Amino acid sequence: MGVFTKMMQALSGQAEAKHAVRDALTAAFRDRTKIALEIDTGHQPVIMTTSLEQIREDDLAVSQPMVGGQTYQLAFGEELKLSFVNNGGFYTGQTRCLGRVKIPAGNPEHDERDQMIFAYRLALPESLGADDRRRAARVRLGFKKPIEAQLYAPASTAGPVLGTLVDVSLTGARIDTPASIGRITPGQALFLKTLLPDPVGLMDELVDVVRVDVDIRSGQHIIGLRFRKRINGMEDLIRRAHATVPGPR
Repeated sequence: MGVFTKMMQALSGQAEAKHAVRDALTAAFRDRTKIALEIDTGHQPVIMTTSLEQIREDDLAVSQPMVGGQTYQLAFGEELKLSFVNNGGFYTGQTRCLGRVKIPAGNPEHDERDQMIFAYRLALPESLGADDRRRAARVRLGFKKPIEAQLYAPASTAGPVLGTLVDVSLTGARIDTPASIGRITPGQALFLKTLLPDPVGLMDELVDVVRVDVDIRSGQHIIGLRFRKRINGMEDLIRRAHATVPGPR
């Protein structure tokens, strides 16, 4: 195989990957999906939420990131992990900050004088890891005592949201809470802390909020969560739960 042929195949593969990245981001933009940005500080990661404002050939623009209700300033060249949940899939990729810009807000309800907003340009990820997690078995926990859980953002001063872990799968969980959760929105990245029976034990893991609903009958708020990684021991725990409760819903 000649050098020219190899080069054309490599370029073709890069073009296909770039096209797939743009398609996934365009779908997220169309659905107004919240985007999570993560900075590795070497200790506890900084997790921000933002929204897509523009998608261009080699970069994208996002609104000013928020942490605990406060804006977070990005530095030029800063490396970031970008992730979002859309259409049942979890997408993640690497990007970097290309600077701060002023762009049209794109909201027809705004007066023309107010149609410019501050945003950040980010490099278009070279690829997006995609994980379709809709088929994972989910079981209702059949333990004698309720499993208490809390959702929190390390930089937030609002305090954790307390609730009960109701069901769980290899890829996610659901929490019911009577608390007011107006500050929790789909696409947000939070930490889930709970104590499960062995072999899982204490969990303190980064998760993504997939949905937020209200049970009209009980008034409980229902928060659907998606794990960022496989939880050690969860498969064995679910297998045991299957032995004591009916099959997956």
